[in-house]
Amino acid sequence: MKPLLVLLAALMLGQHVQAAPANIQDSFLTGFKGPFPTLGGYAGTEISSTVPLLYQNDWDVNYLGKAADDWSSKCIDMVYKANEFQAKVVNFMVTMYWVDANYDGTVDNYCHKIRWGEGCPKVNKLAIDRFRFGLQWCLAKAVELGLDIAITPHLDDGLEMGGWRNALVFDPLVKYGNFSYYDVMLRPITQALNAVITHDTQVMLAMQGEMSATVVRYPRSWTSLVSRLKNDIVTLRDDADQLMPNLKVGVSTNFNKLCACVLMDLVDPTQYLTLLPEAMKAVNSQFNKTAIVELYNTVDLIGISSYAALKPAFKLDDLEEAIWQFDEELKQFGPNLKDLIQNQGKALILSEYGVGGGVHQNGSVPAKTAAEAAQFPFFGIWGSYSPAIDPWNTTAPEDKHIEVRDWRRRFYKETSRWLMDGGGSRYRVDGLYLWSLASWDVQAIHYASSSSEGSYRDPIIAATITQHNKYVHSPYRRRAHRRRTLKRM
Repeated sequence: MKPLLVLLAALMLGQHVQAAPANIQDSFLTGFKGPFPTLGGYAGTEISSTVPLLYQNDWDVNYLGKAADDWSSKCIDMVYKANEFQAKVVNFMVTMYWVDANYDGTVDNYCHKIRWGEGCPKVNKLAIDRFRFGLQWCLAKAVELGLDIAITPHLDDGLEMGGWRNALVFDPLVKYGNFSYYDVMLRPITQALNAVITHDTQVMLAMQGEMSATVVRYPRSWTSLVSRLKNDIVTLRDDADQLMPNLKVGVSTNFNKLCACVLMDLVDPTQYLTLLPEAMKAVNSQFNKTAIVELYNTVDLIGISSYAALKPAFKLDDLEEAIWQFDEELKQFGPNLKDLIQNQGKALILSEYGVGGGVHQNGSVPAKTAAEAAQFPFFGIWGSYSPAIDPWNTTAPEDKHIEVRDWRRRFYKETSRWLMDGGGSRYRVDGLYLWSLASWDVQAIHYASSSSEGSYRDPIIAATITQHNKYVHSPYRRRAHRRRTLKRM
């Protein structure tokens, strides 16, 4: 057994199931459709936090000099913050970058950023090893705290020319420059997992996040990676047979624009879906739908970014809109989402979830009304926290009525109600990861979400999330769920 694993086993804190707060009543649960089994074995689904890792200095570790294992990093600091909210799963959003040097729409090489505001040097072996080492220490802290591990890798535009990862077409097994996506991203992730997980650790590894075009263009490459990554995670481990059942590997895309080849200028998701069938007729021959079906039959989990437009007075089942839109578009490529999750047991994960409070993709125009915030959940305000750019007026006095802040609080309260039985009437939801960056970051997980002037953390929403997770994981919750199940029967 690896020395680090021995150390972590000695430090393991274990998981402690907490009783539900007394002020949470059965009335929270009326009107839900369940019961549904979920990844954690409970009828409800927790609200999990994301640890965003964008730069090398996010995962670089610093020795504090107090003990042999006394290391810290921005990543580890964010894990501690995520652990405050009583969830069992923490999602790591890890980022590398692509370079399209000649602007022809293809990947020329991969690069990495040291810190914000600097350039993007080409990835080399040292950078890859440094990424693996830093991620390993951060994952080790999560395992030590008794957390399960979700990982959602991203590629971003290294030249900052406005390229969207969802439209990026690349083969994960082909070397662009000296390295493939597997080399720079997936292999070091599996090595880090191999070093730290225990037979109690559940692992949910998406092979990519919000990267749809590559999935439908290179389905066979992604299919071949599913078993390969699982084997990478357990290689040379004496407890490989115990680890393997706890590993879930899958794909994570956007909820729409899956080929990123038609109707790209349409912002309104509903209008896009209406026009899609006719638009797809011109490009259907470009896709190997048999291979796409095989890919979705092979994976264990299916993730999507969930940012469908809402009305200010949305109903509970409207929170399924992004899933339904994804289901409808996915059928254009062959797979049927309902069959995959209901009959084949695939886990459905909302890999990005939240509302940003913006109205323009430039990240600097705030929503002024609840209607605007609801219409454009995928737009937000970028930059370190300042009250001057805060679209939610988070730091304003509580006795002051602020329409957008009140609406955001309702959005998360309804999200909690929606997840109490694992989703709505049409789709079971097995996991939900909050997007913990900029004005989406209601928990202030990321270090740029707080400053000396305040924070994007909303105390009302933070309490809602904590209370929800305590309740979902409590013995009281499971007893109440069994009583309702027997009553239905």
